[in-house]
Amino acid sequence: MPSDMRSWEHVRSLCGSSSGELCVEQVIEGQLVLVRVVGELDSVTSGTLNATLVDAEAAVSPPAPVVVDLTGVSFLGVAGLSVLVDHHERCLALGSALLIVPGSRAVRRAMAVTGMHARLALIPAPR
Repeated sequence: MPSDMRSWEHVRSLCGSSSGELCVEQVIEGQLVLVRVVGELDSVTSGTLNATLVDAEAAVSPPAPVVVDLTGVSFLGVAGLSVLVDHHERCLALGSALLIVPGSRAVRRAMAVTGMHARLALIPAPR
């Protein structure tokens, strides 16, 4: 088995027309909760991410983090940023952390323009 293949305990995906142009997958391995996001994160689709992050916070075992992988996000709007800031604060209150892999240039630019790159915990994508 290749080294990047893992045995996941739980995978939950939200994709399709009910979530607009967004696909969100929650993966739990041990204490780590990973949320992968693909598509456009805006006012129409941010509710899908919000619901998934609520579930992720319920599943995480602090001090383990919730990791949000935005490498598949092609657009990040203010509503998406708001969801990330809200859950960053919620995770801190739980004794955990919300770690964000920003990914694309569009996501990094949205975070830089709004100043959120300094407020949120950003981490590099795994190699």
